[in-house]
Amino acid sequence: MSQSDLFIHSKTLKKLDAINERNQFILINVLTFGGAIFLVIFGTNSVIENNYWLASSIFFTATFGLGNVVAYYYHRNYSMAATVLGFIVVALCLYLVISGGRNFTGPLWVFPLIAVAIIINRFKQGLLFTVGFLFVCCYLLITAEGGLVNNMYTFDSSIRFTVSLLILSAFCITLGYLKEKTLNTLKSLQLTLEHSANIDPLTQLYNRHFIIENFLNGNYFNEELCHESSVLLIDIDNFKSINDKYGHQAGDVALQNIAKQLKKGVRSGDIICRWGGEEFLIILANAPLEVAHKRADQFRKIIESSTFAYNEIHYQLTVSIGVSQIEKSTSAISILNNADQKLYQAKHSGKNQVCWS
Repeated sequence: MSQSDLFIHSKTLKKLDAINERNQFILINVLTFGGAIFLVIFGTNSVIENNYWLASSIFFTATFGLGNVVAYYYHRNYSMAATVLGFIVVALCLYLVISGGRNFTGPLWVFPLIAVAIIINRFKQGLLFTVGFLFVCCYLLITAEGGLVNNMYTFDSSIRFTVSLLILSAFCITLGYLKEKTLNTLKSLQLTLEHSANIDPLTQLYNRHFIIENFLNGNYFNEELCHESSVLLIDIDNFKSINDKYGHQAGDVALQNIAKQLKKGVRSGDIICRWGGEEFLIILANAPLEVAHKRADQFRKIIESSTFAYNEIHYQLTVSIGVSQIEKSTSAISILNNADQKLYQAKHSGKNQVCWS
């Protein structure tokens, strides 16, 4: 994966993660606060009926769930919050199965609760929760070793409960798997769209749209670029003659070769793009004007010393370069216009040279 692909990949995933985090934030809050309200009602009812063990379990679950939300507000770690909530739900489900709940209706609440544990977690975590819970239920309800629990329910009701839970779990797990697969597909499609919008298909460099969208804040360059950074505007000399003499395909190959040679001089933190036609733009990070001038001349020498080929035809090319320093108080248009004027000066002073000020 190229440096440009890595940048776009990171930027796209940040956008998608921000959307996903907002949705997760809503889901955690709705499930926790909604569940807490119901639990408080059921817990209060259990107290009225003197079922203090059940009431204590319900109130403890509600308190622990609310504490999990507070921790989520602080850490913003959805995976951890979902896992903790899943454990809370599974523990409550086991208690309802073991105690029978109110009038032995506890197992009925297992169905929506276990669905919640699966839905809020990723596919693998949801699968682990479900398999673990089903295994314990089978042991408690069906096997002879289940002891007191399997004596609370008839064998037929235990089998029907387990099979019904298995069907519901399989359905929820399948939905979770399809949701995760769909999300990954959407991420892949979004990355493809971002790549098409920001990468020049011929040279595989960034394009003008990418620079404008990512490095300009309104009419000015981003603040992080205003610290001794410079712009190089590069134009291939006599490029039209390549197209006229060898054809447009030869011109495309020349652009690709120039792009490859320019990339050799680019350092980490620099940004290179195809600005349009036969023009390239390079943003040199941490390069004041004098340093930028020296580096621009290095780019010029790289191209000048290179030999290009097309259909066994070998030829050489040169470039002219205009240099302009990025300043916080100067608009991007003014900086780019200045670089363009210096490029024009280099062109009309004999080409194959660097002009700066």
